[in-house]
Amino acid sequence: MSEYLCKLGMPTISSGNIVKRELHVNENGMEQVHELYDVYAMEYDITVQEGSHIIAFLVDFNGAGVRSADGATLEFNVFDVAPPMAPDAPTLISIERIDNPI
Repeated sequence: MSEYLCKLGMPTISSGNIVKRELHVNENGMEQVHELYDVYAMEYDITVQEGSHIIAFLVDFNGAGVRSADGATLEFNVFDVAPPMAPDAPTLISIERIDNPI
């Protein structure tokens, strides 16, 4: 079975006080955690097996060591073509009350 080098694009950090970033990669049910030493890195390479099912997400940590929620996931199967980029998560624009309480 062949190995593939997958180049992943990293989103920019969400705030200025992020000091650590982890890339969680699940390959066929086996999770690996990659610590990204450069939180501003725009790309990261992973090596995976042909035919593998990959689920990847980021976690950020601030200077106090507080962990973010899991980031949006990228999910794909490893073949000799790259999947389309995953869309960003929806954002909440507003919340409005629509009923009139008595």
